Amino acid sequence: YYCNCEQKILNETEQISEENCQLKCPSNKKQTCGGYFGPKSFYEIKKTILSLSALPSHIGKINETIAFKIEINEIISFVNFLRIDFGDGTKINFSLMDIFLIEKKYSKKGLYKIEVASINYELNAEIDILIKDNTKKLFVNSREVFIFDNGEIVGCIENISSLTTQIHGYLPRNSEVCSSQCLKKGFSFTALRNSYCNCINTSLSTIQIDSCLCACPYTNDRICENSHINLKISNILYNCSVHQSGFIISEHCLEIFEETTDPNDNEKSTMAVGTFRGCFKTDFNNQSMGIFGFLTNEVCIQYCDWIKKDFASLIGTNCYCGNHLNESNQVDTDECFYKCNGNQSQSCGGFDRFSVYKITKLEFYLFCLKIGEKFKKINCSIYLNSTSPSSLSSNTSGSILEKNASVLIDFGDLDHKYLSIKSNTEIFIEKAYNETGTFKIKAVLLNTPLNNSATIKIERYSMEIDFKNEYQGCFFDRFPYEMHDFVYVNKLIMNNKFCQEFCGFYGFNFSSTFNGDTCSCGNNFGSYNGPKYKIKCDKRCVGVQSDICGGRVFRPYSVFISERSNLNLKILTPIIGYNRRKIFQLCTVISLYILLYRGSLLLVVKSSDLEKFFGLP
Repeated sequence: YYCNCEQKILNETEQISEENCQLKCPSNKKQTCGGYFGPKSFYEIKKTILSLSALPSHIGKINETIAFKIEINEIISFVNFLRIDFGDGTKINFSLMDIFLIEKKYSKKGLYKIEVASINYELNAEIDILIKDNTKKLFVNSREVFIFDNGEIVGCIENISSLTTQIHGYLPRNSEVCSSQCLKKGFSFTALRNSYCNCINTSLSTIQIDSCLCACPYTNDRICENSHINLKISNILYNCSVHQSGFIISEHCLEIFEETTDPNDNEKSTMAVGTFRGCFKTDFNNQSMGIFGFLTNEVCIQYCDWIKKDFASLIGTNCYCGNHLNESNQVDTDECFYKCNGNQSQSCGGFDRFSVYKITKLEFYLFCLKIGEKFKKINCSIYLNSTSPSSLSSNTSGSILEKNASVLIDFGDLDHKYLSIKSNTEIFIEKAYNETGTFKIKAVLLNTPLNNSATIKIERYSMEIDFKNEYQGCFFDRFPYEMHDFVYVNKLIMNNKFCQEFCGFYGFNFSSTFNGDTCSCGNNFGSYNGPKYKIKCDKRCVGVQSDICGGRVFRPYSVFISERSNLNLKILTPIIGYNRRKIFQLCTVISLYILLYRGSLLLVVKSSDLEKFFGLP
């Protein structure tokens, strides 16, 4: 029942007859496992290694002779006779006593798996070879990979148990979503721990970034977990121990990102762009390496961007990052045929070959004035900055910015523009709003995830008054009201001329009528713009049917310049049949100011004077 391992055999003088080792092994009754009272069955272990290689290389051409070299460190009887499968249907049996080198020509291009095995398959070795035609394919297409994390990386931190988790329901908990959620809550940093999003306002001390290299729980094309600190639109913390892909990192770790903009706006967005440069011979000089159990093009580009390198080179499960690329090492693109273990649809190098991506950092800005006036032009500018991760120098070669990029700007009032922008160039935009209010301006860099927004408040233009005409137009009014300093209701005589005189008598600049029977006064108007969607001032005045006194739905007002005349207050007809209590009940529906009946006059007083007239609070 016991297995013991020894560096050397015991003294041969202690060897006894094999008849003393007759105990059957529990798992295989055909074998013996020692005997009673201490005898042991000893076996000498010898390691037999079978190797297979292709000469002159693993890459050949159609009808070109390729030699397969078979080597074995020790000939053993049961591996003396071997079989080689060339991957094209051809198989040959041979003996290592007779042959150690086999030549082969292929008539078709493609990837072939060559396998050498003993007849009973106890021992085998295999390699892949690539057979090409004579066509040069240095470059196929400039595929681009966008890495948009909604921020920039700072580094790695250890697990902090005091962090407060922010639950975002069904949303995927990756760095982009976590940053967006924390930013809306006013935090400066985000942290993603396993599948939990954390928001904090203080950056923490960092540890080595290689401690934070686990895949995101919801996707293999992003690094989300382990002890990592990252600078983001808001910070992101990540923590993981063992990922299902098989890549094991430290037991407790976090990733942090720091906010790049003020929490109240979103005038800057950044991302990394990896542009495929082709297949290159391996060059390991001055390269930093990361090993991933879930390697994809996106993961390698993200990792190299984090450590501020300009080129990401992939081979097998290894990601190499450097700042220089030897263009003379470029080979045919189809020589990079390894499938990435994190995404089988992507290529990750080949035999001594790198799949190389050039990394460009893009920063997209939108700047607008915060306050403007109606009808006056306001200024905005957009700026697209392109740099390399390793420096602040311009870097547009081999990226989407070799040609002009397109930007869509939505001004928030159903007006939008398409603009063309070059890298490291600022474009100025002028815009005039025909209405007052708060508008959100959004700029989108088309065909990328980059987008920014800015908020502008448009106020009423101070010289908007039409002094040539008494009638200024039909306008909305709402809380806080502009035209409710004084309010008067008369269901018998109300007309615009009377309302002008009434407001002028009390020293107000403007009068307005509403609902056919209501007059209100104020010194400002128009901040809430004119009515829309078929709403208009169409209510006839109760006193003069040819006049229009505002509207009924959504409170549109007919606004006039008031007249400073001698208004006879005795013409203010009282509301017949109402006692003081009923008038109070009637007038409380009018906001800000209350109408009161006193003697033969209908007076206008502030609601704060109710106690004086009624003895009521």
